[in-house]
Amino acid sequence: MNEHVISAGFQLNYAVYGDPNAQHTIIFSHGNGNSLSDWVGLGYVEKMSSHYRMILVDALGHGKSDKPEDPEEYTPERRALDVISVLDALGVNTAHFFGNSIGGSLGFVLADLYPDRFLSFMIGSAHPYGSSQLTGCNLFPKEFRNQLLIDGTERFVTNVEENFLHRRFHAGVRAAYLQNDPRALNAANAPVWPDRTSCLQNIKVPVLLFGGQLDPVTDSFLNIRQKISCCEVEILPNTDRCYRDWE
Repeated sequence: MNEHVISAGFQLNYAVYGDPNAQHTIIFSHGNGNSLSDWVGLGYVEKMSSHYRMILVDALGHGKSDKPEDPEEYTPERRALDVISVLDALGVNTAHFFGNSIGGSLGFVLADLYPDRFLSFMIGSAHPYGSSQLTGCNLFPKEFRNQLLIDGTERFVTNVEENFLHRRFHAGVRAAYLQNDPRALNAANAPVWPDRTSCLQNIKVPVLLFGGQLDPVTDSFLNIRQKISCCEVEILPNTDRCYRDWE
């Protein structure tokens, strides 16, 4: 059942699955333009909810959360605060973090700003270099966002498939992607994300970096691993963005 919390004046939608008394709680952060429904459509909830307490969040501007049109509401710091607001609303002091694409990028922000709230980080298809390294930045470029405002969401989805994924969206997420609000998504992709490389050495909990063999962001994983005291890397063969069916 979906629930809501107010974070910095905006309503965030989230859902909780699994055993509330499970030993491990994992909070999930979806990719750019996606929503918490993806974790259901791709089979994660079905496979994991019997073992873990799962907290799924619609990021601001996505899914059933509020959709402001001011870019200042989507800074990485604000996004991180939203995650903490959900944990606080549920009375969860510490949790494991699972994020993919821009949700994975958010993991580095949380590790920097709220290190005491997380027991581990599982970060997919993302790096800590922010907007300084376009490959794997996971933000849509300005010209692409402008085209979204002109052509609308349906054409935008086709553009993402042709120019970013180089394939069609999985059926389990495509319908939700089409529901994006163009102005909100444009604003969500406007802020600059700072480089957080200098903070990697301060991460004291286990980190798993995962990515597809065909995703160029994975080229940076070995260098990142050397800067984190407890870090493993998992490269999945014949896979791109790693946003796929549970296997």
